[in-house]
Amino acid sequence: MNVSSYSDKVQAWGVLVMNMEPILGDMGHTQETHAKLKELVETMRLMGERIEVQRSGLRDVALQREALIKSGRKLRNVLAAALQSHFGLESADLLKFGLNPRVEGARRTSKAKRELELLKAEVEKAAQDKAAQEKATKELVAQVV
Repeated sequence: MNVSSYSDKVQAWGVLVMNMEPILGDMGHTQETHAKLKELVETMRLMGERIEVQRSGLRDVALQREALIKSGRKLRNVLAAALQSHFGLESADLLKFGLNPRVEGARRTSKAKRELELLKAEVEKAAQDKAAQEKATKELVAQVV
């Protein structure tokens, strides 16, 4: 039997140990090896449980870190707004605080505006397609009747 993962090995070895116990009396020369493997399997199971506990703790820490990042982002934005208010949105002094000044006179196309235009075009095309399909259906019904 080809087993590759850790859990597959533990399970396969556990099955071997458990199923071999009834015939150990007939195979006295394997009792010591059987006992060692049984102990090893139990140790591996306990380690697997410890790993799961550690993974759970890691998930908790990761969630706490995400909450801290969210909090930090809000605080950073408050301070950035205060500095922009103090120095001005286009001031080069913002650079020493790690903030990019607004480029003077740059025109920006809103991403949301572009997305809205694309969505409107899709809806309009869908309406045209539906109208054409309904027209074709009516013509077909008229031919049949």
